[in-house]
Amino acid sequence: RQDDHVDRLAIDDYRNGLITEAVQRLDDADRVVRSATAGESFDAMVADWYAARLAGSADPMIAGPNSTRRALNERARVLLKAAGELTGEPLRVAGRELLVGDEVVARRNDRTLCEPGSKDFVKNGSVGVIEAIHHSDREVTVRFEREGTIRVPARYLAAGKLEHAYARTTYGVQGHTHDVARYHPTDASGFEEGYVAVTRGRNGARLYVVDG
Repeated sequence: RQDDHVDRLAIDDYRNGLITEAVQRLDDADRVVRSATAGESFDAMVADWYAARLAGSADPMIAGPNSTRRALNERARVLLKAAGELTGEPLRVAGRELLVGDEVVARRNDRTLCEPGSKDFVKNGSVGVIEAIHHSDREVTVRFEREGTIRVPARYLAAGKLEHAYARTTYGVQGHTHDVARYHPTDASGFEEGYVAVTRGRNGARLYVVDG
C-alpha cells in the first residue's frame, strides 16, 4: 500500500516490535507533529486535515480512543460551520448536533434501513452525508455512499448510532486506504491500534503527539 520507502521501512520495524525505531524513522522524515498540550495537538491535526480537504482529500482523521475522536470531530465541525458547509437548523439528539451537510457514519447494522426494492442495507461503518433534517419527526435523510438515500428514523438516532465521520477510530478505518494516514495516538494506545493506523496511508503516515 505504501509508496514511500521510509514508510515501508517504518512499518517493517513496527511489525517486528521495534516501535521506537519505527517512530524515529517517521520523525526523521518530519512525519511527527509535537504539541505542548492535547488541545494544541488536536488543533494542529484538524488544521492539517482541513487543508488537505480543501485540496480534495476525503480521508478521515484516525483517533485512538473515542474521546479523541469526539474532540477531533468537534473541532472539524467548527471549521466546516465557519466555511458554510454545514447549514440549516440543527437537530440535537443523543448528545450530538446534526446539520445538513454533516458527514456521518452508521454504527449499527439495520436491515430495515434500505432504499425501496434494494437489499443493500445500512451497516456498521456505512458512510454518508445528511441531505435533510426532519425536525418534527426527529429524523434525518442521509445519502449513503453505497446504500443510497435513506431516511434514518428517530429510534436509530436516539440510540446514538449515527456519528460524525470526520475522525474515526482505528476500528472504523480497518481495511481502508488513505492518501495520508493522520493518526492521533494516546498513552493508552496499543500495538494493534497503532499498526492499523500507520499502515492506512498510501503516501505515508503522520503522527500527532503531545510532547512529553
